[in-house]
Formats: sequence, C-alpha cells, structure tokens
Amino acid sequence: MSRNLILTYFALFIVIVPASFSQSNAGIAQTAKLTSSNGRANDFMGWSTATDGVTVVAGAPHGIPTNTPGQVYVFEEPANGWTAEQQTAELKASDGTPENQFGWSVGVSGDTIVVGAPEAATPVVYVFVKPAGGWTNMTETARLTVTGTVNTQLGYSVAIRANTIVIDGFNSNSTIGAAYVFEKPAGGWTDMTQTATLTSGVASDSFGFSLAMDEHTILVGAPEGNRQIGAAYIFVKPATGWQDTSQANAILIAPGKVNDVVGYTVGFDDKVAVVSDLGANNAKGAALIYVEPAGGWAGQMTPSAELSEDAADPGTNFAEEVAIRGELIAVSNSLENVGANQNQGAVLVYVRPAAGWASTGTPNATLTASDGETLDQFGWSLSVAPYTVAVGAFHAAVGSHPTQGADYVFTAK
Repeated sequence: MSRNLILTYFALFIVIVPASFSQSNAGIAQTAKLTSSNGRANDFMGWSTATDGVTVVAGAPHGIPTNTPGQVYVFEEPANGWTAEQQTAELKASDGTPENQFGWSVGVSGDTIVVGAPEAATPVVYVFVKPAGGWTNMTETARLTVTGTVNTQLGYSVAIRANTIVIDGFNSNSTIGAAYVFEKPAGGWTDMTQTATLTSGVASDSFGFSLAMDEHTILVGAPEGNRQIGAAYIFVKPATGWQDTSQANAILIAPGKVNDVVGYTVGFDDKVAVVSDLGANNAKGAALIYVEPAGGWAGQMTPSAELSEDAADPGTNFAEEVAIRGELIAVSNSLENVGANQNQGAVLVYVRPAAGWASTGTPNATLTASDGETLDQFGWSLSVAPYTVAVGAFHAAVGSHPTQGADYVFTAK
C-alpha cells in the first residue's frame, strides 16, 4: 500500500462494547456535535473517532499551520444525555513533536484510551488510563513499543478491547507486515513491548493496515494480499494465550479483481466480520459480511452477504469505513453528495434481519450532519457502541475556523 494512499484515505473505526439494536428501534437521530474548546483551522479533529457509548474520543493529528504536535480530545456523556458540548479533557504525548501525527488513530475501552502517532521519531503507541478523579488534561500512562522489527511506523491503526491492545506494523520487517498484541500486566498498563506478533507470512500485502477485535478474536486487514485483490485474516486466541504466529485460523477473501483493496477497513463483533471492498460494484464499493461457521473459523472463506448502496446511486467510495456491533452495521462514504453539497459525506446503517444477515442495497437509516456543508467529509472516521454511532468530519468548519473538524453523535430512539 503506497504512502500516498495512506495519507489520502486512511482512517480508523475502533472496536467497541456491547450494543442492542433491533429492527423496531433502528431510528437514529443526531443528538450532539462535539467540538474542541481550543480548536484552530486545519486541526482535522475527527480524523479518528472511537466510542464506547459513554465516552467519545476524537483525534486531531495535524497541528497545522502552527506546526504543533497532534492532540486527542475526550468527551463524556452528560447526565442528561449527549448534547452539543466541548471536550472533557485533552490528551497529549509527553514527548510530542511537531508533525508526529499523534491522534491519527484512537481506541477506547472503559477507562483506557490508546492513541497512535505514526510519525513519532521513535515508533511508539500511547496508552492513557483514566485517573481516579476522572478524565483530565494529561500525558500518557504508558508507552507501547515493539522489538524484532525494522522500518516500523506504529499507530496507523489501533484496536482495544478490555485488557488487550492490538497495534499495526504493516510496514514492519521491510515488506512483511505485522499486528502486535499487548496484554495488560497484572499491575496495570506500563511501558512494555509486545506479548505476541501476528503476521501473514506474505511479503508486500500491507498486513496490519486495518484492525478490529473482540475479547478472543483479532481481525487484520491486508488490502494488497490475495494476489493484490486484498484479504483479511482471522486469529483466534489460543487456550494458552496469544503467541507469535503466521498461521491465521481463517483467511477472508472475495471474488474480486486486482486493486479492489479488500480489507481497507474491517470490523468484528460476536462471530461476524465486516470487510470493506472498495473495488466492488464497478468501484462503487461494498461491505462484505463473513459469519463464523458452526465449526469455527477455518480455511479460506468467501462472504455470506454484501451490503451496498442503492444501485441507482452514482457515487463511489462506499465502505470507506465499516463498523459492527450486535445487530447493527454502519458503513460510511465521506465523499457522498448530500443535496447540492459535494462530498459532504454520509453513513448508512443496516440492521440485521430476523433471519440473519443477507445481501441488500437498502439501508435502514442514512445519517448526515444537521449542519453539513460541502467537503466536510462526514464519515471519514466511524465508531459504534450501545445505542450510539459516533462519526468524524475532519473537514468541518467550526465558527471561523475552516477544517477545524468535529464529531457527531447519533443515538437510537
């Protein structure tokens, strides 16, 4: 995967905690627009987004034009529910330098936030643990680094669930990418190196470009794998714990063509994997669904269902971001035209039918920003959690500040 493609398109949805959506409560309404109190033009807040339902985390990695390090903002749901508000806390790296891209990727699970900074001088990912008194402006609790690699930039993608963090190293070891697994020590998060290294064993497949996980399963995207079509790999935690391996339990493939970029983004929850296929449907894009068989994840698997936009829609870039939790899948297209607004962006929500996931081009809901404008790129980042969808629009203007960026919260009725 070229450096230019990463810088042009990459964003991360983050893994998540239990949700409960059903066909009857698929109605979702915008309840908040989140902005930073000290935001500036070109901050790009919303480049990355994570939520666990009660907390939303938004990365602002660019620090332009003042050439400052990136920042991450934490928002907590008020007692009366989500409303338009500014941040609870601001997170920074203790060793932050200009253009370190701190906040390129973010993840949250309970009291722990993980932040990638892929342009940091020393390859590192940062962990923040909520203080006893609550989130406050702070620097990291711990730093995660890796051993046994060369030419590694860490943190283009991160995922966290409970006591496990996974970070990418898709350009590790020159050509063979990796996903690095870190398990929380008994005494809590501290500076440490990886517990285990996962690889595909295949050179130049961009393994690790995207990540998703639950407590026992890790899904890794490799958008240049499977003969340049793209693929995703399933790893199930062994009974003895995570360990170094290049043997995935299953490889998720699609009957696509070269440069389809299958695995550009991925989502995983409760035995269901969602994998983007940007080249599907004559390059309009699709979200591919894979369901764990009764005998478990094994071998090469093709999708059991495909989500797409209305066949009459002429747009492209569908499935730029995908996220799943429980009965809900959210799929974004930050280049979607909304009315007369070019590239305003939209997120399409699909609810699992009673009979199970099936191919469809008809979403249950379409989410757009209430104050959306041309070029906002709403949907560049995306995350789902219980009754909540959080969407980043890193090009959104805030007051007189162009491209300061914002996050939008939608709540199920």
